[in-house]
Amino acid sequence: MRRLLIPAIAFAWAACLTAQAAQWSAAMAASDGATQLIAAFMVWGSLAAAALFLWFVGKSVTGTSASGTGEGSARPVLRLAYVGAALMLVPAVVAAVAAAQPLLATLLFLQACALGGSYLVTTLEWRREARPAPVNDNRPLTARLMAARAARMAMLDEITPRASRRPGGY
Repeated sequence: MRRLLIPAIAFAWAACLTAQAAQWSAAMAASDGATQLIAAFMVWGSLAAAALFLWFVGKSVTGTSASGTGEGSARPVLRLAYVGAALMLVPAVVAAVAAAQPLLATLLFLQACALGGSYLVTTLEWRREARPAPVNDNRPLTARLMAARAARMAMLDEITPRASRRPGGY
């Protein structure tokens, strides 16, 4: 499940941040002064975080140690992408609140919450799959014991004379 879920989440965030960069770019073109500087920061921050998410997707699709064990581990890339996206979203929420734009602040806050939830799901998925298989798995032993008991009973039925199996009934 991890091989499909985590890259899908990362790809979705890359697409979301790329679309957000396009929106901030349009806002940058329509503004001037300090607002234009903030919009430029948001464009480059969104694109950098989207590039990190896509880098993780590329590493996990090509099989470059997406499990997090090994020299070319993809986990630090994904963590860096989450940190980059959070460092870009939190100041945007603060700026939207300071600019008295409640709708924008609410939307950015919900996006930051969704980013945190995605990070939590990713972390829990990695921890869930990292658990080893149970050591006391007795299913193969139980199957062998059942087969041995059945073979023994079949052999005893052939060796031991029974009244119901003899033609004369004795």
